[in-house]
Formats: sequence, C-alpha cells, structure tokens
Amino acid sequence: TYAPAPGASFAVDLTNGTVQKFTTTANTTITLPASVAGKSFTVIVAFGGAHTVTFSGGTTLRWAMGGGVPNPTAQAGKVDIYVFLQDGTFTYAQDGGRNF
Repeated sequence: TYAPAPGASFAVDLTNGTVQKFTTTANTTITLPASVAGKSFTVIVAFGGAHTVTFSGGTTLRWAMGGGVPNPTAQAGKVDIYVFLQDGTFTYAQDGGRNF
C-alpha cells in the first residue's frame, strides 16, 4: 500500500501501486489518473478530522448508484474505501465501504 505524507490534496499515480491510502489534514481533493483500458485501483481515505473529500476526474468519472459521490464519513479516525475500474474511456467508481 502506497501512503504519502498526510495532506489536503493527492494525485493517484498508478506507478506507486494500485492500493493507495491518503490521510486528510483538511478538506481534500484527490485527483484520479486518466482512464486506461484494463486498469483498476483502490483508494483508502483515512480521516485526520471532519474533512470533506472531492474526487477530480473530469467528465470521465462515473459513480455507481445514480451517479452521486457517496457521502464521506468525515470523522477523525475513520476510514472510507473507494474502488475504481477503467475501460480507456471512463473511470467507474464505487463505494468499497465507509466508516471503518
């Protein structure tokens, strides 16, 4: 699992592996990589406080369950997991579990 220093913005770089854990220090933006056919990855968000999380992925990001981003737990000490699958055109996102 790749885990950079805690912060408020992160970019998923798949050269660092397909499981990445980010710890928030403020309201946070996570930038996803461009869609590549056959790629999948998991993002684990560890909350350092009551922070919001925004995913940046442009118009290619598609969320399950009606298109809405799941509400983050946003509570210090909690963890949310998100799973992403790519087909070369779109990045499909789903809730992998929240409030761990």
